[in-house]
Amino acid sequence: DVAEWFNEHGGGNRSPDLYGGFVEYVFEPARTEFLHKVMAMLPQHALTILSETNLKSYFGRAEKDRFAEWCRYQTSLILPLRNDLSQRVFDALLAGLIPLVPEEIKDLDDVVPRELQESLPIIRFRMKDPASAVAAYRLAVERFAQGGEEAARARHVHALENHMFASR
Repeated sequence: DVAEWFNEHGGGNRSPDLYGGFVEYVFEPARTEFLHKVMAMLPQHALTILSETNLKSYFGRAEKDRFAEWCRYQTSLILPLRNDLSQRVFDALLAGLIPLVPEEIKDLDDVVPRELQESLPIIRFRMKDPASAVAAYRLAVERFAQGGEEAARARHVHALENHMFASR
């Protein structure tokens, strides 16, 4: 289904605004504080913070609609809760976005070698440094402009062929 969805929604102009949706967990206030700092540093962004009590506003939507939303952007911020390798990295690639992933996520190197991270690209930043995330975002926008629609499709194909449950 996702290959068909990408053919329908993956091409065309994409917003350069940094994309990402995050749940505001009471047990992880530092993550929410980090997000607020990044949002303040990037007045033009598409970052959202959802209340734990209002998850249906996003997760209640059809998967195809959520995927189409992802395909409207060039970059996606990844902020895992416990330094885990989030599925969001592969969802972002699947939608053709350039994911921004914290350096602290060491498992990524075991799944996607650094050389491949550079060529896709996957851009790394320091999780406790909002300025680092903003710098990574700016680099990602440049890299998206260089590769355009062809590179977005290459990210999609890479995720489709290597990071779906069927390929594992």
